[in-house]
Amino acid sequence: MTPQEEAAIATYVELVPHLYRYLDAANEIQTLAHRIDEGDLKAVSFVDRFIAEATRLFPQWTTEHHREVGELLERELRSRKADIEALSSGLAPLGLEDLDWAWLQGLNDAIQTITGDATASIIYLQVWPRVARSRWGSDVLLPALLTTAIGDFEVLVARYVRSILTLRPQILNLYERTYTVSDIRAFDTIEALEAEAIDDRADRIMTGGYESWAQWLLDRGIVIDGTTRNPDPVLLEAFQRRHLFVHKGGEVDSAYVRKVPGTEFIVGDEPDVTAQYLVDVVDAATIAALKISSAAFKHFTKGSPAELDALFDYIAGHSSYTLLSNCRFGVVANYEEWAAQHRSGPVAQQIAVVNGWLARKRLGQFEDIRAEVEGWDPTELGPKFSLAKHALLDAVPEAHALARRLIEDGDLELREYLEWPLLAEARAYDGEIQDPSEQIAPHGS
Repeated sequence: MTPQEEAAIATYVELVPHLYRYLDAANEIQTLAHRIDEGDLKAVSFVDRFIAEATRLFPQWTTEHHREVGELLERELRSRKADIEALSSGLAPLGLEDLDWAWLQGLNDAIQTITGDATASIIYLQVWPRVARSRWGSDVLLPALLTTAIGDFEVLVARYVRSILTLRPQILNLYERTYTVSDIRAFDTIEALEAEAIDDRADRIMTGGYESWAQWLLDRGIVIDGTTRNPDPVLLEAFQRRHLFVHKGGEVDSAYVRKVPGTEFIVGDEPDVTAQYLVDVVDAATIAALKISSAAFKHFTKGSPAELDALFDYIAGHSSYTLLSNCRFGVVANYEEWAAQHRSGPVAQQIAVVNGWLARKRLGQFEDIRAEVEGWDPTELGPKFSLAKHALLDAVPEAHALARRLIEDGDLELREYLEWPLLAEARAYDGEIQDPSEQIAPHGS
């Protein structure tokens, strides 16, 4: 085996486990987000929390009074947060000249109109801070998951950077870091010194943020539109929102406004994290992770033996298969449209195309590609591709009959039939067949 072939194999051995770990973690985060959003931990709105707290403290007024005042304060909170906070915390006398007394009188009048009580505004302003400063359930958990999601993605990239530097330490020659004699004496071996230099360079690259490591990968030849070049705005915004939660208490600052062009938020706003927002961010990060991985595999194994091309095809196909099984259809549609060109040979390329078609079908976009699927002739590619065409076109009885014959002939394993996301409709059809002799899998399997 040539040194070039050994280096190519080492690249796969080093990088592939990082990708699989990331994909598993990303799926777990999305699953958690959905469970939080659908369960008892889903946060309730400001108004609902206001009603609950006001009812507990001041039961003498009706729930409808609490609701109307809560809705009023929620509107005022958007533009008068500092004033309301000063009034409710007792700090208002320290800045009397700065208070908008006309606004305050209008607020008092509005609350008195709702309740019929002139003292109601003083009482209700004690409820507001208890609610506005409190966070519970998904208000706490989803931002934490956002932080974890971005952190997991950064860990993947950092591992890739370290792996690339470890496999190709000559890259370190491009940097001007110097070591004194005393620095060098602190290491027992040259290998230990090299490892420290790699860690130091990787840390410096990652500390610079998205722009820094994206540019570093771009300089190494990892050219990916939407990731290392002209990054996806969804992902860039998520990095900045994560920064707000970690370093700014969740409040928008001027740096966020500057780095997120066209944002709807202004300084002082507190963006929330919904389950759907988190799912979208994880999807964007997963697409970027897949493309960075694929581009790195290809770029750093140029001239490698054909067996490694087959390995790349397997890794890409297996990743898409897992994502389809996990209903990550948007990720697969985006990734496979990009990745098909990197597959080796017509069979592997067509697998990518079929994966993309299935993803778009599950997304409700099949009419956009129906003519392309109908015009596709899979006969030269083998019977499994003919089965795929039947399934994509919802020719379910035909798909079921062909799957049954392929299993009998040994061309399709029963396990494949039971697990292949493409055959969900055929399995449902099989479940409705009453004659056991016509069934593919015994009911209950």
